[in-house]
Amino acid sequence: MKKKPGTGVTDLRQRAEDRLRERKESLPSRADAAKLVHELQVHQIELEMQNEELVRSRGELESSLERYSELYDFAPVGYFTLGRDGAIRDVNLTGARLLGVDRAELVARRIAAFVAAADTVVLNAALSRALEGQGAASCEVALAQPPDAGYMPVYVQLTVSVSESADECRVIAVDVTERRRAEEQLRAWQKMDAIGRLAGGVAHDFNNLLTVVLSRAAFALSAAGDNATLRDDLTELIAAAERAAGLTRQLLAFGRKQVLRAQVIDANELVRRVTNMLRRLLDERIELTLVLAPDLGWVKGDPVQLEQVVVNLVLNARDAMPAGGKLTVSTANVDVDTAHAPQYPMGKAGSFVLLTVSDKGVGMDKLTMAQAFEPFFTTKDRDRGTGFGLATVYGIVKQGGGDVSLQSELGKGTTVEIYFPRAAEPLTVSAPPVALAKARGLVGGTETILIVEDEAALRNVAKRILVSVGYTVLVAESGQEALRIGTEHSGPIHLALSDVVMPKMTGVAFAAHLKEVRPATKVLHMSGYAEEAIGQRGAIDPALFIGKPFTTEDLTQKIREILDAP
Repeated sequence: MKKKPGTGVTDLRQRAEDRLRERKESLPSRADAAKLVHELQVHQIELEMQNEELVRSRGELESSLERYSELYDFAPVGYFTLGRDGAIRDVNLTGARLLGVDRAELVARRIAAFVAAADTVVLNAALSRALEGQGAASCEVALAQPPDAGYMPVYVQLTVSVSESADECRVIAVDVTERRRAEEQLRAWQKMDAIGRLAGGVAHDFNNLLTVVLSRAAFALSAAGDNATLRDDLTELIAAAERAAGLTRQLLAFGRKQVLRAQVIDANELVRRVTNMLRRLLDERIELTLVLAPDLGWVKGDPVQLEQVVVNLVLNARDAMPAGGKLTVSTANVDVDTAHAPQYPMGKAGSFVLLTVSDKGVGMDKLTMAQAFEPFFTTKDRDRGTGFGLATVYGIVKQGGGDVSLQSELGKGTTVEIYFPRAAEPLTVSAPPVALAKARGLVGGTETILIVEDEAALRNVAKRILVSVGYTVLVAESGQEALRIGTEHSGPIHLALSDVVMPKMTGVAFAAHLKEVRPATKVLHMSGYAEEAIGQRGAIDPALFIGKPFTTEDLTQKIREILDAP
């Protein structure tokens, strides 16, 4: 049956209207719709707030993790996580740097591989104690060093503890190298001080003997006449005794136990004088250059000792260049302010005169540099050095209030810097001590001299010397006897020649008592060991002191100098 035209369209429209009506019937009211929209908006805001909180919490967590990572990686100590077999499972950047290996290359490697072979037993014992439940264990080990010679050892303190799982252990590594080096330096200085004390004690007796040997040999030489063989023997004997005296002077300088005859010195003039003298001792292949500051300040010190400093440094530089090379001696003014003081060896502000001796020789590695100032240490052959060169330099400079800096590198040479405090006083105008002694020669007089010396051999030698040049001599073997003579002697006593170190009464105490009895009597102190004089600062004027051993010329010149003084 055929539909009427338009009937299908009519039905579709009807169904659509029915569906719309159904939908309208199911929709909420206008009020309900508004409430529903509000709820949806509230939920949306709540979700936004929750999302913001999550984002903030995540940021805080990431920031916290970053801070933890920085604290862990850049902590001042190394952190290691080890398996029970000692293999590294994790390590912070500080620990990797301490071992000198990239962190990625450390994982799965045993920590014992980075410890010096001699200390692996100590390390393994500490790991075993901790892993066996005996609590945290500590040990101190040296790290393995590269095969190149000259590296200073690096020391670390390891503290081992076991984690809760007992499957691994934690290790804290602290670099204690500076502490160990400070301890070693302290022990070295204690050793040097002990050797200095021993040197002073030995020098006291040894110098007494050398004074007798030199004087008796000089007496014999003057009486040898034309006997050439005897004169040669005696000359060699005197030369040997003088070399021995030089060695004891080095011992005393190293131990800082000498009485200084300080005066204000032109360091440039001293350097010129000494280097001119030393040029003939230098290989012609060595180019010696002086770079002296024209406006150099003055320094205060004992000129003989400062000459010894320059001599030792120049000859050391010469020996470091067996094939020749460039040797430079320079001077400069250095002004140090408080801010930069820690950069200098003396560590304090002030005005200084800098003496630098630099060579292009064989140089030293770090281990050698660390021992360079120790007594008896030398890199030279046994027949070419005693090991007192730099130790003597150090002792002289430190006793004079200065300081020393040493820089060296294998194959590139060595530079020694000496800092002297700059003197504010005017320059001392006098002839050098050695030149003065040579100019004056043997001198005597007719005055009366009282010798106070407990060593009979030295007492007799001194008496013979003074009698031979015209003096009237009284002798005493102790301070008490000398005071008795000073009281009972009817004539004048112009000078007392007194030992410093004597039993019961020291030379200083004797001089004080003598002033009460004979205030006009001058006193010349003598000693081979100046510790007592130094210990009683101000008690002995260096101008009124003569060191043993002395020659006939030394003694007679010194006595005449004091007697002629106002």
